[in-house]
Amino acid sequence: MGYASANPNEEEGVVKLGRLFGMSIVMVVLGATVALAQLGPGGSFGDDDGSVHEADIEAIAAEGITRGCNPPQNDRFCPDDPVTRGQMAAFLVRALDLPGSSDDRFEDDDGSVFEAEIQALAAAGVTRGCNPPQNDRFCPDSFVTRGQMAAFLVRALGYDDPGTRDYFTDDANSVFQGDIQRLRTADVTRGCNPPQNDLFCPDDLVTRGQMASFLTRALGLTPIQPPPPTSSTSTTSTTTPTSNTCANVGGSVGGDLIVESGTTCTLDGTRVEGNIEVRSNATLRASGVIVDGNVQAERHASVQVDQNAFVDGDIQAEDGGAVTVADATVGGNIQLEDNAGKILVRNNDVDGDIQVDDNTGGVEIRDNTVQGNLQCEGNSDPVAGGNNTVFGDKEGQCSGF
Repeated sequence: MGYASANPNEEEGVVKLGRLFGMSIVMVVLGATVALAQLGPGGSFGDDDGSVHEADIEAIAAEGITRGCNPPQNDRFCPDDPVTRGQMAAFLVRALDLPGSSDDRFEDDDGSVFEAEIQALAAAGVTRGCNPPQNDRFCPDSFVTRGQMAAFLVRALGYDDPGTRDYFTDDANSVFQGDIQRLRTADVTRGCNPPQNDLFCPDDLVTRGQMASFLTRALGLTPIQPPPPTSSTSTTSTTTPTSNTCANVGGSVGGDLIVESGTTCTLDGTRVEGNIEVRSNATLRASGVIVDGNVQAERHASVQVDQNAFVDGDIQAEDGGAVTVADATVGGNIQLEDNAGKILVRNNDVDGDIQVDDNTGGVEIRDNTVQGNLQCEGNSDPVAGGNNTVFGDKEGQCSGF
């Protein structure tokens, strides 16, 4: 299926900055290694602790792509605030190290703290303005939608492959559909409604935290998970910690369980009253566990949930290594996407769907009872399975399983 590549109501120039982008990758990888060693407890900002975007925020901060949201202190990032067009310009110019320009193309950015970045972005051909056909205004204080964000990133980074799948059901009438498809094919976005991720929400505003994650994926940065913040000794604070690390886990966990980056967490019969979050390059081995929430992993080393484990919510793993879900009861969905290791889903009772897409290390799905659908698409061989009882539909590579 083909998609239009231009948006007639937004910026129209397509720019390919491959050489600059390639040089930026080398610089950011080197910078991330240094930054990780220098981070103190809680990281660079005090208001993103516990955010799902925190590691990505640290990654772009390490490269100088962001400096904070409250100058001159800049000890806050404001992860839930929407991104303005001026801020977007600054993010992209810093990320790609675009050269400055003295060409003042817009009449409404005089006095903006982002005027220099806006001029640089225009000179590179990434934007032509916000009021076609005149395009003499940039609208620096207007907020950016997810659809507009897709257009900015596709043009700045030169993504030109629309792919062959229509990933999202809510972008058919969007002028940004072509850009959204290109961004998804490049694996910079997955959707806005995990674990299904069949929606993109093109008209929703982009938050600063989401933008950090988009940029981290687009630039190939390594997320940087900072050490946890130190406990406050203030007598005015009555906050009770709701997250636990594997190091202090006994037979039960009163809230969420965090498997910190680069660590291995082995659980045997543990009760977790919240979610389990597996962070970058971490390993989870969970046998016979009871989890009241979800098991979520991203950029993990490996995840194993087995031996009569019970997960009341979803099991979701993406962009990581091997995943095994075996002999488990899952109250929600199993969604495994873009993993490089072997995927094994065997002998589970699943109340929702099993969705296994775009994995490259081989897939085996057999002996499961699935109340919803069994969907497999885009996985590299070998893809094997069988003897699955599915009350919904069997689709794609799993149609014969």
